This record gives sequence, C-alpha cells and structure tokens, in this order.
Amino acid sequence: MDYKDLDYLSFLFFKRFSVLENCLLPNYVKLRNGNVIGLNWDGYAEDTNLITCIEHDEYKQSVKYLCEYPPKRLAKNDEDFKWIVSNESIDVNSANLIKALTQLRHNLFHGAKYTGATYDDPERTKRLLVEGNTVLKFILSSQFSTKIDL
Repeated sequence: MDYKDLDYLSFLFFKRFSVLENCLLPNYVKLRNGNVIGLNWDGYAEDTNLITCIEHDEYKQSVKYLCEYPPKRLAKNDEDFKWIVSNESIDVNSANLIKALTQLRHNLFHGAKYTGATYDDPERTKRLLVEGNTVLKFILSSQFSTKIDL
C-alpha cells in the first residue's frame, strides 16, 4: 500500500472535519466557565437529519459503511493499549454517523501516540477515510456555504 494515499486522505479528512467544526461553532459550542471545551455533536445530530444523504446513491454506501463498520476505539488493558471494536454493527442514523466521524478523527489524531503504529490496518483505514471524506464533503456542501475548496 502507498502510504502517501493515506496521508493525503488523512489531510483531506482533517481539513473537512475542521471546516465542519468551524461551521458548527456558533450554534453548537460547549462551554465550561466561559471557555470553549468542544462541540455539542449530539445536539447537531439531533437537530439535523444527516441520513437524508442516504437517499442519494452517491453517499448511501459511505453512510452505511461508517455506521455498520465504525472505527475502532482505543482501550487500555492492564499493560498496553489496543484497538477494540466499538460496535459490531450500529443503526444507520445521524447520531451514529456523527460518532463514527468523530471517532475516526480522534483515532487519526491520537491513535499512534499510544500504539506506535500510524495506520493499524491500512486497508480498513483507507476505506474509512474514503467514506468519511465523502460524507463530510456532502455535509459541508449541502448544509453550509463555505469559501474553502472541499
């Protein structure tokens, strides 16, 4: 496998995910003592029907894959970190789609810090990135106006 492809797909995913975060900031910010601590992803999932993209053939496969085969989670046993399956298969809905996208972002950003492996399963990572990028591009182009080239 050519890891340059994974690096590019990762970069594109981070770019699109960051744009989505920026678009959501005004309405879905989570504050603690007046400080921004993150986004209310659950609130966004409740307020928007992202699954409308399942009706579009171009996005149907991507949404279904991300929900049915979500990214793994990093867990710690007694001595070591390991990747575990978060769910064997989850319902196709907005909340689970958002969880899959945010878990993928978390894994890319933090995973190698603990496991020492940049891409634990390169083929699966590539598939998750391709599908994640497809969904993010749809969300951004259909729900927000942005001047950034997606």
